[in-house]
Amino acid sequence: LITSSSSSSLRDRVVNELWVEECCSEGRLIDYKGKAHYRPIITDHPPRRDAFTDLRVSVSGFLGAEREFYSKITMSLGATFTENL
Repeated sequence: LITSSSSSSLRDRVVNELWVEECCSEGRLIDYKGKAHYRPIITDHPPRRDAFTDLRVSVSGFLGAEREFYSKITMSLGATFTENL
């Protein structure tokens, strides 16, 4: 997480670990601009880890880095990510 008060030039150049993993997997640098799943979450209010402990999340229509992004964000909020409904 980075705060919204961080400079815009910093926010425009910061990527998350999913971008690094996918670049390594593909063996090339991947364009991260315009791809939300390669960017850190920008917030002034870090989420409480217990906010969604009773929530179970499943997504469809996403593969690879995007699916991994939703999995990690779900779990970082304290919810359970599941592959099946």
